[in-house]
Amino acid sequence: MKRAHINELNITRALAILAVLLIHSTSTPVTALSSDSKLYPFYVFFNISPKFAVPVFIFLSGFVLFYNYIQEDLTKELIKNFYKKRVTQILIPYLFFSIFYYVAMQFYVTYDLAETWRSLFSIEFLEKLLLGKAYTHLYYIFIIVQFYVMFPLLLYILKKKPALSPHLILIGFALQWVFILLNAEFWQYPYRGSIAFSYLFYFLTGAFLGIYFEKYKGWLQLKKENFPITILFFVVYMAKFYDI
Repeated sequence: MKRAHINELNITRALAILAVLLIHSTSTPVTALSSDSKLYPFYVFFNISPKFAVPVFIFLSGFVLFYNYIQEDLTKELIKNFYKKRVTQILIPYLFFSIFYYVAMQFYVTYDLAETWRSLFSIEFLEKLLLGKAYTHLYYIFIIVQFYVMFPLLLYILKKKPALSPHLILIGFALQWVFILLNAEFWQYPYRGSIAFSYLFYFLTGAFLGIYFEKYKGWLQLKKENFPITILFFVVYMAKFYDI
């Protein structure tokens, strides 16, 4: 059964998109300006403060997936349609834009069409394509594809063990930090930010709210009694990004 559409999701996505645009539009001034410049603090603030965007997008992905699928029967047909939709709507556009950006950047550097064409068949491009590094912002697709790969397994586990659902936020927090600590101590993988486990807390928090949305949606409404919680979240957010 198709669940009710949530209009607030579009507003949240729009705010996250604006945040991404703000990050990218201020990144060059932050690196180019001298720290003595009067405008430097201004650009730093508007470059750092919108960095909630990626966690928000990952949270929304977890929310939408579990909101839409938690009540569905987990069948082979459902999994087939799930991946078919992701291939056509995510992977094919990702491949197109990876090629487009990589070719554009190669030609910008070399001004050589033959060299640019050869670079498309290089190991370097293949590695960048597989890791979401053909251009700066494409790493997000690499992250979200990892979550799409994990999603049917997570859905299966929660359907088999529904008692785990109320603890998803805690589970996500624990698993994310276990990964971060293990990577720091043993694996030392340099691109930790491109691994889905670095964002598991946000994804499973979204999953929790997607599953229990009807129960907790009153907490998310802009009411007078919810204002202190909103202020608390804002203070914690600012403290996190500004090391207060």
